[in-house]
Amino acid sequence: MLDYKITPNAVPRTVSPAEPSVVTLMITVTNKTGAEVPVQRLTFTIQAGDGPADLTDADHLCDIRPAAGSGTPWDFFRGGDGDGRFFAYPSPPHTGLAAGESVAFVLSQVTVNQAIGHAEIGVRESDAASLGETVLTIAKEEPGLAITEFLAGPVQIVPGQTSVLTWNTVGASTCTMTTERGTQPVDRWGSMHVSPQETTVYTLSAEGDGGTKIQQVIVTVATVKIHSFSATPRNLAQGDETTFAWETTGAASCTLDPGGIALEPPAAGKLTLPVEVSAFYTLTATGYGREMPLTRSVTVMPVELTQFGAAPQLAPAGGEVTLSWDAKWASGFYLDPPGQVLDPRTSSLTVRPARTTTYKLTARGLEERTAEVTVSAGPAIAAIGLTTNPDDPAVMVVAWEVVHAGTDLTVQLDGLPSSPPEPPRQVAPSGSIILTLPHTFLLTVGRGGVTTTATLVVPGPLVVYIPQVAGPLMLKSLQLTGPAGLAAEGSTVTTSWQAQGLVRGQVRDVHSSRELKNRSGQAELRLGQRVGGRPLWQGDIFASLPVPVPPPHEQAHPEVGMRWTIS
Repeated sequence: MLDYKITPNAVPRTVSPAEPSVVTLMITVTNKTGAEVPVQRLTFTIQAGDGPADLTDADHLCDIRPAAGSGTPWDFFRGGDGDGRFFAYPSPPHTGLAAGESVAFVLSQVTVNQAIGHAEIGVRESDAASLGETVLTIAKEEPGLAITEFLAGPVQIVPGQTSVLTWNTVGASTCTMTTERGTQPVDRWGSMHVSPQETTVYTLSAEGDGGTKIQQVIVTVATVKIHSFSATPRNLAQGDETTFAWETTGAASCTLDPGGIALEPPAAGKLTLPVEVSAFYTLTATGYGREMPLTRSVTVMPVELTQFGAAPQLAPAGGEVTLSWDAKWASGFYLDPPGQVLDPRTSSLTVRPARTTTYKLTARGLEERTAEVTVSAGPAIAAIGLTTNPDDPAVMVVAWEVVHAGTDLTVQLDGLPSSPPEPPRQVAPSGSIILTLPHTFLLTVGRGGVTTTATLVVPGPLVVYIPQVAGPLMLKSLQLTGPAGLAAEGSTVTTSWQAQGLVRGQVRDVHSSRELKNRSGQAELRLGQRVGGRPLWQGDIFASLPVPVPPPHEQAHPEVGMRWTIS
C-alpha cells in the first residue's frame, strides 16, 4: 500500500455555529515501495455527523472544496451521492505512482464539528476490498492555539524548481519556520518559496498562551537513485558470462558501459553478458535532469593449472589410462594427442595408448597454462636399485621391477675380463641378484618388437677400507626410478643415492644434465627425444676420500663408483 500523511493532524473544534472553525487539509500520498504502483482510483471517505469520529456535520459536508495539489497530475472531485466520498484519478498518461513519487490532495473549507475526539478519513486504493483501507486520524481539540493550514505546492519538485509553503494559524503570538537553512521567525499567516536540492522536512511552530503547536510537511525532491547494482560473478574465466542486476528509482533510462547498452526496464532487471577482458562496468541512471553512475569491477582471472596426471602411468598397450587435472579459471581445454577440445567442466578423460605417449594439456583462457605427462604403454623398466654390504666389499645386490614384460625378460651378467659372459637367462618381473664385483649387469625387456636395456657397469668394489683413514670409502646405494619407466621419452626419472665420502657424478641425456653431489640426495632428469642410435640417457657416480691418503697408500683406490646407460 501507499504511504499517507495529513496536515494539519490536529484542528480546533467549533464552539459556536456563529463562529465555525474552518480549516484546510492536505493529504500527501507517497510511493515508498521501491517499484511503480498502478492505481486506478483513490477514494477518500469523510465521516459526517455530530459524533467524535465525524470531521464535519452533515450540513457542512457539501461546503468542502476538493482540489489536486499544485503539480499533482490527477483529477480530484466530490462523489455525486453526497455520501462524503471524494475520488482521485491519475490523468493520462499516468497510471499510478512511480517509485518515490509524491502527490497531494487538498480539502479546503472544512468546517469542523463541535465534538472533541479523533475524526477519521478512510482511504481505499482502486476500490479493491482485498487491499484494505487506510484510516487517517485528525485530533479535534478545544479552540485556542492552532495551525489551521500548512500546505506545500507542489509537494514534489525536481532540482532547481520551487515549492510554495502556505500556512495559517489562530491564537499564535509568534511563529517560526525550520528549513534546510535553519530556523527563522515568520508571520502568523503567509507563504514562503523554497528550492531544496534534496528532500526536506519543513516544520512550522506556533506559540501562544504558554503552548506550542507543531506541524510538518515534506517537499520531495525527485531525483534518480541507484539502489543496487551487482555483477555475479565478479571473478570469472575468459569468455564466461556474468549477470548484471540493477534496481533504481526515478530513472527514465539506464545505460551500461562499456558498450552503451540500454537497460530495459530502467527500474529493475537483469542482463547476462560474456566477458573477455577485465573491465570496470558503469551503470548510469538518468532521470529528473540528473545522472547517477555506479561502477562495479569484473575481473577475468588468469588460468591456474595445478595438477595434471595419469593413472596408471605404466599400462599394457591399449590398456585404459585415466588422465585427470585440476584447474581454475579455464575457459576450456585442449588435449594433444588426440587433438581434442574439452569442455571447461571436464576434469578427466580415459585414453588407451598403443605406445608410449606424452600427453600435453593446454588450459585455455587468460594467460594459458600447459602441462605434460608421459604414459608408458607396453613393457617398461620401472626401477633398478643396488645396495652394498660393508661387511662384504666384494658383492652388491641389484634389484629390479619390470611391468607388462610378458616372457621376454632376461638378465645377462659379464664378470671379470678373463671370464666369458654368461648367456642371457629368464628372470621374474620383480627380483634381485647378488653380484661379485667387478661386474656388468644387463637387464633386457622386450615385447611386441620393442626392447629396452639397462646396463650397470661396476669397475670394482664399492666398499674400500684404507689404513689410517677412519671409516670406509663406500657407495652405499643407488636407485633409478621413473613413474613412466626408465626409457620413456618425455618422462621424468629420479636418481637417488647414499655414499660415504665426497660425491661427484652426473646424469644426462643429449639435451640436458644434472649434477650429483653431496653424500646423499636425488636428482631429476626429464628425458628428451632419443637421437639416432645413442642411449636415451646415462649416468655415473663416484665417491672419493674426504682427506689425503697418507703414504704409501695415496694411490690405492682413490674412489669407488659405477656407470650406467638406458637404451
